[in-house]
Amino acid sequence: MRKIFLDIETLPPNRETMEATANLESCDDKDFRKLALKAEKGRILTIGVIIEENGEVTRQGLFGRDRVTGMFHVDEARTLRCFWNLIGKVKENKDLLIGHNILDFDLPFLIKRSIINRVQPPQISFRRYQKNPIYDTMWEWSLWAHRISLNDVAEAIGVQSSKTGDIDGSQIYDYYSAGRHEEIGLYCMRDVECTREVYYCINFMQAPPLIPYGNKEKAAIAQSAMALAA
Repeated sequence: MRKIFLDIETLPPNRETMEATANLESCDDKDFRKLALKAEKGRILTIGVIIEENGEVTRQGLFGRDRVTGMFHVDEARTLRCFWNLIGKVKENKDLLIGHNILDFDLPFLIKRSIINRVQPPQISFRRYQKNPIYDTMWEWSLWAHRISLNDVAEAIGVQSSKTGDIDGSQIYDYYSAGRHEEIGLYCMRDVECTREVYYCINFMQAPPLIPYGNKEKAAIAQSAMALAA
């Protein structure tokens, strides 16, 4: 079984491009930022992944970063192409795509942005009340009854929350605009790691050893992870 843990960070549209194609007079800053949550208008900044095969972590890192500078390039087609090329065909009973609110946000956003950018994604079943090939930790925890944040689930079961720093999802645009790309990367990978811990905890399983993001002593796999996003 291949397990693919993922989380995405998104941005509102390029304001200059949007101003040339739409009337922004009625779109204040708050409404503009909310466009980051709409696949029809927003953009993918990065995709954080941890991939396990045969009980071992084989890949971990971020798509969407330049190899040389480490900065996010926001070339969506490039990011999506690299991501889907790595994932390949998603096979039921052999692959699990795992994330928090992945069924309603992350995967639909990725699919829609792929279509918009003319990058063909694999066929994925979006059946509700399923555990394969999409495993949504939010719905599995709530037993399909209500939405709940990753932070609240983590706190409930004693897993360290990913929301431990100064940054949260609502600040991604500000951090990106300020050039604080490394902090965005750390935040995104913390979300992926937290989701992974929640998955293993609620399934009463032991997670394979994970290499902490940014651990320079593990440069080999870190280099491999960064290469995914180039």
